[in-house]
Amino acid sequence: MTDLHELIPGRHGSYHSHETIIAAATHYVVCGNVRESAEASGVPVRTVTEWASLPWWSALVAELRLRKQDELDAALSGLIHSAVEAARTRIAQGDCRLVKRKDADGNDVHELVNVPVSARDAAVVAAIAADKRQIVRGEATEIVRHDSTKLDQLREQMRTISGRTIDGTCTPSSG
Repeated sequence: MTDLHELIPGRHGSYHSHETIIAAATHYVVCGNVRESAEASGVPVRTVTEWASLPWWSALVAELRLRKQDELDAALSGLIHSAVEAARTRIAQGDCRLVKRKDADGNDVHELVNVPVSARDAAVVAAIAADKRQIVRGEATEIVRHDSTKLDQLREQMRTISGRTIDGTCTPSSG
């Protein structure tokens, strides 16, 4: 991984530290706006605008985007694992519901109970999970049927040209 400080040229006598420049660039990567980046990092807009026009800024932003992409990928992977585990738990143990019932004295009592997941919800979870698994494996997620009209037209053209059917037998009109 590239050292971010190496991407910033020597700035002898510069008022802003490398950390401030990196902070401004990081804000830019997240928000995509020079003005917001300047405000968030405490750097004048004119300065960040100037930096953004320099070649080293593009390299710095590219490296930061790559790092943010890795962070986002890790965060989303964690979220996916948590959601899959929650779905697995709910399917096995049921959904928690607040149920109102009467106690022995006739008073309303609220309690949490586990209710089995509906067949519809379980089927939706299974279908989505199966599709996503196919994508991860690089396998088909749908079957595409092509209109056979064009194939029939092509078959007829071939029959006309060759005087034979596709299976190799002669047509009655051929000589």
